Amino acid sequence: MIRRELLPGLHSTPFDAHIGRHRAVAFATTPLSSLHDAAHSLAGATVNDAVLAVIAGALRRWLQQRHGVLRDVRVKVPVSLHHETQPQGNNDSYFCLPLPVGEPDPRKRLQSIRAATALRKTHHDAQDLDELLQRLSHAAPGLQRWAQRLQTSPRTFALNVSNVPGPPRPVSVLGAPVRSMHPLAELAPRHALRVAIVSVADTLCYGLLADPDVIADLDVLAIAIEREATAILNSDG
Repeated sequence: MIRRELLPGLHSTPFDAHIGRHRAVAFATTPLSSLHDAAHSLAGATVNDAVLAVIAGALRRWLQQRHGVLRDVRVKVPVSLHHETQPQGNNDSYFCLPLPVGEPDPRKRLQSIRAATALRKTHHDAQDLDELLQRLSHAAPGLQRWAQRLQTSPRTFALNVSNVPGPPRPVSVLGAPVRSMHPLAELAPRHALRVAIVSVADTLCYGLLADPDVIADLDVLAIAIEREATAILNSDG
């Protein structure tokens, strides 16, 4: 678990930079149920796997346009450990995995991500990591600070990708239908890009936040997300 989740990567990414005060935002939408069905058909994958595959393909397109090197990009995936029997409040952990941006085939990218997430779920990485970090925090303040630095290192993960289920049925406000609802999550130090997703009825709504001094073409990445979702749907026949 420590090797999978906490050992830093060997290479820096375009998102590892000083974060200034300015912010850029961009939005994208993709279908939910058809993407879920395609992911299951292609790789026995979940909709969360499909979202990560969409992000992987979009990063590949973005890096190619910037003439960047196509190396795997490690992402942090938040995991809720909250149970209905627990008191109100959040109980969250996470796991990290490499997105195979160097793989040109959308189906193979999805299969690779499905295998990586399944491994982490089978070995309960999120739960074990939460327990480990709690024990370190109780052991000594120095260990707690070391663990916090390690968790937030841009080499441990390059960007955070969160996907939260929203209302499963259509929503309206004062009689007007809500077509989309895009979340935004703040950047962490030396992490110039963050992606947050929430579902509304049968639509996945992506909110991208970035430092424009580091990522000046965030709209290119948003467009690539929608094109990559279409590529996965087309791979399903």
